Amino acid sequence: MSIRLYSASAGSGKTYTLTIEYIKLALQEEEKRGYFRRILAVTFTIKAAEEMRSRIIEYLTGISEYPLFLNYSQDQVSQFSKIMTTIHRDFEKSDESISKEEISRRAQIALQQILQDYGLFCVMTIDSFVQRLSASFVEELNLPSQFEVILDSNKLIKDLIDQLMEKVNLHGDPHLTALILDYARNEVNEGRNWNLIRTGFHQYLKICLQEDFLQVQDHIRSFSITDFMTIENQILNFISSIQNELKDIAEKIILLVDSIQVDESEFVRGAKGPIYYFKKFSLNPELESNKFTYLKEAVSSGKWYSTNSSPLSKVQIDGIADQLSILGQSFIDIHVEVINKYLLLLLIKKDIKKIALLSTVVEELSIYQSENNAVSISEFSKKIYEVISQDPVPFIYEKLGDRYFHILIDEFQDTSILQWQNFMPLIENSVSINKQNLLVGDPKQSIYKFRGGEVGLIASMTNNNSDLLGNKLESNELDQMRYDYLLENTQNVHLEDNYRSAKEVVEFNNKFFDFVATNNNYQAYSSLLSPIYGANMQQNPKLDPGKGKGFVDIVVLNIPSNDSSTQVSSSTMMLDICIDQIKQSISKGFSYKDIAILTRKNKDSKFMAIQLKELGYPVISSDSLLVHYSSIVGFIHTFMKLANNPDQFTLHELLFQFNQLVGRSEILNENISKVNRDYMHHCIEFFNDHSINLDPKKLNDSLLVPFVYYLIDKFNLFHHKEGTEYLFKYLDILNEFSLVHSNSIAEYLEYYEDNKSSFCIASPDHLNAMTISSIHKSKGLEYPIVIIPFASWSHQVGTEKIWYDLKNLVYDELTVSENKNLTHFYSKVNAKTLLGFDDLIEQSQHEKEAVFLDALNMLYVGATRARLHLHLIVAKPSDDAHGTTKAIFNVSVGDLLCKMAENEGRLLSHESYLFSSPHMDYISHYVFNENLIPECISKSVGFEYANKLIDIQASLFDIPQIRVDSSHSDMFTLADKKREKGNILHDFLAKLKGIDDWSLHYASAISNNSFEYRDDINDILSDENIRDFFIDDELLFVENDILCPDGTVYRPDRVIRKEGTVFIVDFKSGKRSDQHKIQLGNYCRILHEMGFNNPKGVLIYLSEKDVVYV
Repeated sequence: MSIRLYSASAGSGKTYTLTIEYIKLALQEEEKRGYFRRILAVTFTIKAAEEMRSRIIEYLTGISEYPLFLNYSQDQVSQFSKIMTTIHRDFEKSDESISKEEISRRAQIALQQILQDYGLFCVMTIDSFVQRLSASFVEELNLPSQFEVILDSNKLIKDLIDQLMEKVNLHGDPHLTALILDYARNEVNEGRNWNLIRTGFHQYLKICLQEDFLQVQDHIRSFSITDFMTIENQILNFISSIQNELKDIAEKIILLVDSIQVDESEFVRGAKGPIYYFKKFSLNPELESNKFTYLKEAVSSGKWYSTNSSPLSKVQIDGIADQLSILGQSFIDIHVEVINKYLLLLLIKKDIKKIALLSTVVEELSIYQSENNAVSISEFSKKIYEVISQDPVPFIYEKLGDRYFHILIDEFQDTSILQWQNFMPLIENSVSINKQNLLVGDPKQSIYKFRGGEVGLIASMTNNNSDLLGNKLESNELDQMRYDYLLENTQNVHLEDNYRSAKEVVEFNNKFFDFVATNNNYQAYSSLLSPIYGANMQQNPKLDPGKGKGFVDIVVLNIPSNDSSTQVSSSTMMLDICIDQIKQSISKGFSYKDIAILTRKNKDSKFMAIQLKELGYPVISSDSLLVHYSSIVGFIHTFMKLANNPDQFTLHELLFQFNQLVGRSEILNENISKVNRDYMHHCIEFFNDHSINLDPKKLNDSLLVPFVYYLIDKFNLFHHKEGTEYLFKYLDILNEFSLVHSNSIAEYLEYYEDNKSSFCIASPDHLNAMTISSIHKSKGLEYPIVIIPFASWSHQVGTEKIWYDLKNLVYDELTVSENKNLTHFYSKVNAKTLLGFDDLIEQSQHEKEAVFLDALNMLYVGATRARLHLHLIVAKPSDDAHGTTKAIFNVSVGDLLCKMAENEGRLLSHESYLFSSPHMDYISHYVFNENLIPECISKSVGFEYANKLIDIQASLFDIPQIRVDSSHSDMFTLADKKREKGNILHDFLAKLKGIDDWSLHYASAISNNSFEYRDDINDILSDENIRDFFIDDELLFVENDILCPDGTVYRPDRVIRKEGTVFIVDFKSGKRSDQHKIQLGNYCRILHEMGFNNPKGVLIYLSEKDVVYV
């Protein structure tokens, strides 16, 4: 078949396979200018495209050296020989008898051709290809001959909002003013912060750049603001008429009841009955879904009195019973007839003005693009589709200047419907001439639903079942025919080997996701669950066992209820367990850079990063890679702010940052009160006083680039100890802005503030630091150890919204004119008011299924990043928790993990835990590798940080009054200084041989005025109780590693033999903890097993100079 679809599960060598297939296509035929020009390979990210291009060049270079492979290492020779064998074998299978020598010759020629015509080497992102197509169809797309591609959606929306505000403020557009004011009032009424309304408005208007909106854009755009107001008035009239009609009936019933002067408690069901309901309704005639059980009983039976009514009351009530029944039935009939329509129109009315705003923004976007000769990248795919779906493919290639025989699409699971519609004509043309095409993806790794990725597309193709795609292509009959044709010509290949993860990790993932996929309860959540996680789920582990054994565990935190005596939060417990697992990993010989902590939500990764960094752990997170994280960048930026708009606060901030850069705590204190109104003059004087002579003329230069380079030169910032990667990236941003936009400092400052959250450096490879990241950003990566805390995210819909299609509902209230009906509206997926419409329920069900799969796929991607160890941490509410809390957990991936743990895991007893903590009673620890349960795990690792949480709310959300140098570990100087001192004293004493050794050290330190803490050491050793453990002749060893049979490494500070008894001495610089005694107990046990008789433990608390015998 002409289309080969590779189902490439995690770790199956997808990139390798794609590269080999590209090379086979490039070498199978020869052309004068290179057959590689006939191949189009697309992927989703620039990084992935670069990696694929690099691999193709590398592999072609390697096999072109066959058979000698001169100047290559043995590993490289083995690799390229394997590639050559694979290509040769595949050619033989396809009846193409090409020798290895001929393959090598063609590879050499292809390599030269690619390097000579590198611009025709079409391995690119989908966006790049779409832009290339657009440039070829300028006339057909009504584009200006020279146009700019708008990549920055935030700036675009900001400019559009400014454009709207200008219309309101300068031109006084009454309709637009009313829309915006109404939007603001709704936001406040719904409890949102008034100060954040513009931010919310910004986020809402981003809808107009999403792909699903592009499908309805033309329809929405056809309505003017007046049209939307007309629809709103028609809906209000309908609602009012229904309310008045039912209210009239309710009031008639009340008049009847009042006429007999019988208390309402005498009527059927009393305060819960129909009479009470009608009185309430007459005061507030709001319709809602209601079964009217008691009213129907009264109407059908004719009995309107209660069982406890007096005989007289029963007679009186029976006298009006027939009239009540007639009116009651009339009320029910009208209510049943209109309730679904009423609630739907009420829902539409609620957001009709927001949709009107979107229509207005679409018009403003058109004006903006026309005035600026610019096109948003979000519109290209739609514009291209309008052309490519109608024109014959040869015409397309003629316009493009190239003709592709082979189409290769990577990460196919993330392809959107619109993107697929644009590629179908090209692939169809290739299939029609019997050329090979390649699709590579894994539906289990489809986690970009928010970007338009359609998992049903790859699921339907891997299962050869177009029904799994639903009606996504039904709007265009030609597209549906193309899709069916391509489906018939698709061959599925499953890459079932896993070269990434250890056997134990692979087996756990196989078992867990099979457990989910085969469960009938979970299958009910999505019709795609079995097709995606069914036949192609199981993988064969292929990682060399010599590279390490795997380990998987699930830690369940049974969160105590609010009325429990414990005050420890689940986040604190989560942090404690992460710290424990980190320490255990380090003790096993892993490095910090081997560890990744992955979360679904960004706020959770921020929490972990801030806490671990504060506790002194080396961390790389998305925040730490941001350019504005750098103190150097912060200093330059603040200097520009001062030059642009001098004020006292900015000057103080600048001096503070300079203080941080040079490490002089006295500078800020001396000068903070000397500020006068000429702030820039004071700034220049300040730096002149500190031997940094600044030229006022240079600083008054309003040109961006010269100003910044002058600062870098005068302050010698290229040589600052912090490193220059942040500074170089900042200069790249600055230079690009000056080239594309302007050289104005003021404009650059505004641009940078708007976009600083997206400016980041690449992750440094040389740092020994843990990675803390969202699961989204970890896709495609791998780590020896993966920890996934907060693994309890919901797999059900929350606030998600979709565009509903109303074509099957024809209501006069939604009609503006004869051929102008509102057929789409935007609303929540779980809106209860839609329950009366099967068509709308079906539309919402598709989104619910997609949300469930997205949540499950997120767990799959996270769990498959692990090479050796996988740790999952779930927070589970206690049995006495609130019902709502438990209900939310029951529809989370945490519930799936707990059920897996209970069914398949081994629950450890408290004595076997990794943990020894005050929280032990709340922890259930399950392991999945029987032979790897450690018997000699250090109990010294505990929960000593439980009460050290800093104020995360303030850290994450408050706007700082002064920019703190958060790129260094000395954010809290006093605490760090104290911690640093304790560590230095501990390390020095642990390595000290004895008192005689110290005497030499101390004399040298005095004469050279070196070692800041020499007096502290001297003071400690002057204490007789401590000095007694530093007799030189009694020392056995200091800080020697002890390797246990299970691989655990212990390192006692100091071991001595005094009068025949062995003492293990451990120094502590922090607070006392029970963990210290447990740690020493482990040391004593290990030394006893080594042959030392009855060793004793001694704790020395340095700050208190206290000796404790264990």
